[in-house]
Amino acid sequence: VAQEKVEILDDDNTETLTWKLIKKGTELLISIIPDYLNGKVKILPQTATKIEPSYADKVSSSEKGINWSEKAKSIHDKVRALYPWPVAETKVNNTGIKLIKTSWCGCDVSRYANGEVVDIMKKEGVIAVAAGDGVVLVEKVQPFGKREMTSIEFVNGYKINKGMRFENV
Repeated sequence: VAQEKVEILDDDNTETLTWKLIKKGTELLISIIPDYLNGKVKILPQTATKIEPSYADKVSSSEKGINWSEKAKSIHDKVRALYPWPVAETKVNNTGIKLIKTSWCGCDVSRYANGEVVDIMKKEGVIAVAAGDGVVLVEKVQPFGKREMTSIEFVNGYKINKGMRFENV
């Protein structure tokens, strides 16, 4: 009946994208109803647009573990996809944490182990963690049973240092 493109930004997650789609879908529905009711809208099957429908399995809580040997962008995308539920998880310094917000860069990390804290960048507010092909920049976390906090609050409160390792979960 109608379609419209929605830009997905690199910092969008499931929650922000859902709200974008609700807003855009509502606007589109309101704009198309008068023409639809007056028979002015040509209805086509989705396959006529030469775009095949795609299907995704339901997200399971078993998918929330992070494997630090994966590509940095893949880890970042997983964090975005799993927020606000079930939320990606990892462990550092014997503390289980949920990864709330990340970004990434394709920096050379060949001299670091996967999951190793490469740097704590207080000015930028991130913990740089080596991944399979780059760095995941951890911006916001939530230790199990605690409130969400910035990465720097986490570093200060939980004594996280350069060289420590985020563990695969």
